[in-house]
Amino acid sequence: MKNGQVSELKKTVFVALSIMLVLSLLLAGCASNKGTDNDQTTTPKAKDKPVTIDFWYEGSGPSRTELYEGIIKEWNEKNPDIIVKGTYLALDSAMEKLKVSIAGGVTPDIVTIQSSMTSELFKQDIFVPLDEKFNAWDESKLFIDDYLDVIKNADSEGRLLSLPQAANMYGIWYRTDVFKEKGLESPGGSWNTFFTNIEKLTDKSNNTYGHTIRGGNVSVIQLLNPLIAYVGLPDFFDAEGKAQILRSPEAVEFINRYADVFKKGQAPQSSLTASFKEMASDFISGVSMSYVHNLGSFETVGTAFKPDQYGFAVFPKSPSTGKYTSVKPTVKSNAIFKASKHQDEAWEFMKFLASNESNTAINSLIGELPVRQDTMEAEWVLSSPHLKEAIPFLADNDKLAVRNPDYLAEFNTITKQVGEPNFQSVLTGSMTAEAFLEKLAIDFENAYANQK
Repeated sequence: MKNGQVSELKKTVFVALSIMLVLSLLLAGCASNKGTDNDQTTTPKAKDKPVTIDFWYEGSGPSRTELYEGIIKEWNEKNPDIIVKGTYLALDSAMEKLKVSIAGGVTPDIVTIQSSMTSELFKQDIFVPLDEKFNAWDESKLFIDDYLDVIKNADSEGRLLSLPQAANMYGIWYRTDVFKEKGLESPGGSWNTFFTNIEKLTDKSNNTYGHTIRGGNVSVIQLLNPLIAYVGLPDFFDAEGKAQILRSPEAVEFINRYADVFKKGQAPQSSLTASFKEMASDFISGVSMSYVHNLGSFETVGTAFKPDQYGFAVFPKSPSTGKYTSVKPTVKSNAIFKASKHQDEAWEFMKFLASNESNTAINSLIGELPVRQDTMEAEWVLSSPHLKEAIPFLADNDKLAVRNPDYLAEFNTITKQVGEPNFQSVLTGSMTAEAFLEKLAIDFENAYANQK
């Protein structure tokens, strides 16, 4: 059998085993909790005919779709009075489909939403506040406060309008096997280590580079994450509404150092227009030894390499403050529409989605952070090659968490239409780091002032 066939066989077996694990975990969870008054699978009093709940969920591929289909199947088998009907939404088009359904007055009972969607959706007052239901649930104390706060902070009244499912963060994906072979430390050790490693791992004669930069689609949104970590200030805007992070000398220093990676040929030339697909392809094919992305890369990286071949490092501490600084985590969550005629039944299914068993099944497959403390303490998290370096960071009470300005109505326009072409100009040397940051700062400050 050829190497390519072996690789494909391994991937097929991995997905099959993952789905089997999901189903067995959910079945075990349902069986072990059956018959208790406070159990998440306990449903309201049986009705003359089953209630049907429409659940729209986000997915990014066949394995994730199969995962949710398995969860829905297990629920329906154990809860014949509340039948859940699932509908898949592709991430790229999910928001547009939601807008159409809301405008048309035809919404599902439950929907999965990303952090980037919350501010815009919460303003429309279309979701059921879950505070009372959540506080009455005997498992509510198991949820990690940081992730609940992300949701509450997205609502002007500080309500819990959705229930966390998974948390995400940005960092550095790197080839641990190659780093070990070269005697190099984790790129998360310090920023000097990060940049020195890139230089040492570059061998252009063998088409090998230390890093791939994202210079194409979503480049500036991603760039803000290491930039904020490097600068180390606690807030994006100061009391006068100035974009203090972008206006700091440390920001100029970081942009210059990062752009030099491209200018000095330590990243492939394709970095200039690279999006996620190109970054991941470079990494998997051995062209580059590291790249910046969130935990969502696990589905790609985890199936391409053995556990001892890759790792995920959180961004190093700020050189100026000596503290970990990061963008507040993004949280995927589930919300109940006010238009739902079956809100109590929808809540029962949402508790099942948020159970330890479901948290384990979902996050062990997609590679993101569990939102429950009991799940976070599980062995599969502690031993995960891409999560183990994040655990000390998550436990550091002295770290700073900065709110990304993605809550601004003009955020996407600024970063995409202005920021992205200007960042490419910085990489090619036709724009200075100072000019790039000044333009970005002015646009963000105007957007911030307009929204206050």
